[in-house]
Amino acid sequence: MKRIVALIIAATLFFVGIGFSFMNMMLSADIDRFMQTDFIDEVPKSTYEMGAPTNKVAIVNVEGAIMNQPASTFGAVGYNHELTLEALKEIRDDASISAVLLHVDSPGGGVYESAELHKLLVEIKEQDKTIYSTMGNMAASGGYYISAPADKIFASRETLTGSIGVIMSGFNASELMDNLGIEETTWASGDMKNMGSMFTPMTEEEDEYFQYLTDSMHDDFVQVIVEGRDMDESDVRDLADGRIYLAEDAIENGLVDEIGNFDDALAALKEEVGENAQVIEYGMPEANPLFGIPIPGIKQTLGSLLFEDHASQLDYIQYLNVHPRPMYLYNE
Repeated sequence: MKRIVALIIAATLFFVGIGFSFMNMMLSADIDRFMQTDFIDEVPKSTYEMGAPTNKVAIVNVEGAIMNQPASTFGAVGYNHELTLEALKEIRDDASISAVLLHVDSPGGGVYESAELHKLLVEIKEQDKTIYSTMGNMAASGGYYISAPADKIFASRETLTGSIGVIMSGFNASELMDNLGIEETTWASGDMKNMGSMFTPMTEEEDEYFQYLTDSMHDDFVQVIVEGRDMDESDVRDLADGRIYLAEDAIENGLVDEIGNFDDALAALKEEVGENAQVIEYGMPEANPLFGIPIPGIKQTLGSLLFEDHASQLDYIQYLNVHPRPMYLYNE
């Protein structure tokens, strides 16, 4: 009986995975072709406050997991990595923009994607543009990583931040496969080519190498904070054990500068660069409930109806694969 139940569970997981992959494969090509048309010819932005067009403050929102996700089958409105990168490039190259307000409400995300954002923010700062970061409900791990270059970091009293570190996880179903009498057949060019496969037991050598990768990326994270916050490396390493911090604790340990919300940060930034500054906001276009294609006037999506505040969860599930992936992510 147990064998039958295990077979049913394994078969269900297998076919559900195939189903998601098939849906994504069938729809992504058409959606990508559509999105490559001139339907959107520039990064979406709007005027947040009127002011001098030669002295602009640009608001950039990073809300949700920092991952380069495919177009959502269910049209979930959330973080769009490619549009955010394009926004930062435009800000970097626009001489009329003198400052950036980075609004972060994110548990973090991919190591690579976080590094892409960080690189562009550093380049913006090198153009003598002022950057303030304002943290929402959470700015953890990769969310803090991208905030580190800011000239000043604001957080509300209720904000959770920190979670400095790298996590890499995966599933291993080799024992289940053995119990089911299923054996994986793999042809690889080297002993480590198939490391991390969920269908074979992990060797000690593989385990040690994954830990080496994780530690190396953790060292990079530490250096980002050392340089961005002008802190001693030893102090950062003491803080970088993966724990999250309340805003007041983060101020005491040097990770945050002031208690304040979005409005407080914007007011402080305008005071620094000029009260007459025009404020513009870069943001996501509205989405069609079925394919995630931008269509003006549509406020809700099927994804948001299904998942409420977690509309990107389906994309997150599709994004994961059977091999371990390094993440700057608060693993809640």
